[in-house]
Amino acid sequence: MLKYELIPEQLLHEGCITTNNLFVPTSCTDEIVLLTHT
Repeated sequence: MLKYELIPEQLLHEGCITTNNLFVPTSCTDEIVLLTHT
């Protein structure tokens, strides 16, 4: 959803956060997904 993409951009623009506050997760492997959801 677009609004969730805009939240970090707005917080950065307002100076409430810096890029150091943002976390970009890596993708899970199929093995991890299957361990979690079976």
